[in-house]
Amino acid sequence: MKLEKLSIVFVLLSLALTACGAQPTPDADGVIGSYTIKGTNPDKSTYEATLDVTAKGEAFDWSWNGGEYKGVGLQQDNIVTVAWGSDACYAVSYITGADGILTGKWTDMAASGIGADVATPADKAKMNGIEGLYNTAGKNPDGSEYGCSLQVTKKAEGVYEWYWFNCGEYTGVGIQNGNLVSVAYGANECSVMAYKFNADSSMNATWTYVGQTDLGIEVVKPK
Repeated sequence: MKLEKLSIVFVLLSLALTACGAQPTPDADGVIGSYTIKGTNPDKSTYEATLDVTAKGEAFDWSWNGGEYKGVGLQQDNIVTVAWGSDACYAVSYITGADGILTGKWTDMAASGIGADVATPADKAKMNGIEGLYNTAGKNPDGSEYGCSLQVTKKAEGVYEWYWFNCGEYTGVGIQNGNLVSVAYGANECSVMAYKFNADSSMNATWTYVGQTDLGIEVVKPK
């Protein structure tokens, strides 16, 4: 996937919108707020944390323990896809269509813009669910276009390796929740978290690292 640095023009435009208070809010369900967390790591060790969620353009800023860990989130339906790790991580949120096409949006850790990605099965007869080979076409946040090949490989129940090639090589990890797939990629230390927003304003998350197949979980409750 061609993910070059954003153009100066786009960055300046984003800053101008912020200054004018014109940035749209992504908060459809009241996700913004402060929470307490009880979680289990993929290795089954446990942890507790606090979480603050704020709007950042069309994305969310995810901040654990007062900024000790930082992530970026994108919401589609009642699932918020969050990527965290190094500054080189990206979050991608896909909706799977009945025709097998994956329609996604993505952003970087700085939430400096929203890109688009559409993955079309190369041969529908060879697909196994979302597993298979795709041709992708997308746009970077600055409007430039790219095209890639994408191989999606099932690694465990609900966990998939995402591998883009023929446009550079990028490896990520995806978690499927029904017709939504949450993906993070960039560096080996990148993690993806799929948060399901509940009617009582709590959230439940599953998460894992790039290269990992076991899942961690979080139970997230508003303060």
